[in-house]
Amino acid sequence: RERLLHLEVADAHDPYFLFSLDVGEGDFHELRREHALLVDFAAFPAHFVDLLRRCEIEDAPAPAGESSFCCCLERPWRDAAKFAVVEANRFKQVEHLGLRVEAGDDAAIKLYLAGRLAQALLEGSRARGAHGDASGRLEEATARNDELEAAGRALEERLRRHEADHGASRAEAEAAARERLAKEVGALQAQHADELRQERARLAAERDRVAADRDAHADASRKHRDAAAERGEALARKDAALAVLRRTVDESEKARATLDAACKTRTAEAAAADANCRGLELRLASTTQRAEAAEATVSRADA
Repeated sequence: RERLLHLEVADAHDPYFLFSLDVGEGDFHELRREHALLVDFAAFPAHFVDLLRRCEIEDAPAPAGESSFCCCLERPWRDAAKFAVVEANRFKQVEHLGLRVEAGDDAAIKLYLAGRLAQALLEGSRARGAHGDASGRLEEATARNDELEAAGRALEERLRRHEADHGASRAEAEAAARERLAKEVGALQAQHADELRQERARLAAERDRVAADRDAHADASRKHRDAAAERGEALARKDAALAVLRRTVDESEKARATLDAACKTRTAEAAAADANCRGLELRLASTTQRAEAAEATVSRADA
């Protein structure tokens, strides 16, 4: 089954403003070739989200001499609209990515609104659950406080009865009762403080875990960007090496052509020299024959 990347451009203040785009693995090859992307389909969503986050971070004016990122929606564009991520500086604007998005029809808008409604209901359900948990903890604390107050009233009642029954030992009984009450109240307050500290520690640990996950995600995104930059640099180095190799091959071809021409010239010169040698040999043979004929003539004359 082909994986699909779904993109929606919406406006929180206009529920009927919707542009969408579906990019499959097959369509991504054309998108990658058109924009010279260095990542594959699996890594594209993370890098695209990182670009959008940079646009959110850089809503404030960028310092002088530095680039800023922004998103823009151009319409009409090729019978549709174009959602682009643009990097701008004082020199020029560079469009990193331009996606052709289609305006949502009634069915798409209804589907989008249904999804947002489901998301809002889910968030409301979660908020109600959190509120219910908080209400439960508040009720427990209230019940615990009521128990403490009831215990205090019971102790006070016991104290009054004790004072009525034992008037002579009133001061001693009152001090003992107050001491017991103070101990019980202190114990209950200590227990409540321990529970409160445990809850705060749990919340702090949860907050630290969320921060660690966020930092890990940021580190992973940074590593992905560094890896992409390293791959780009390696590709540039390979292209440079390939260009040098091509120049070397061209120079070798030229040198070989020069050597071939020189060899042909030397071969022609050698052939001419061989022909000249054969002519000299023929002339030498003719001269030898004439000399021998002259010697024979001289010999016959002497005879």
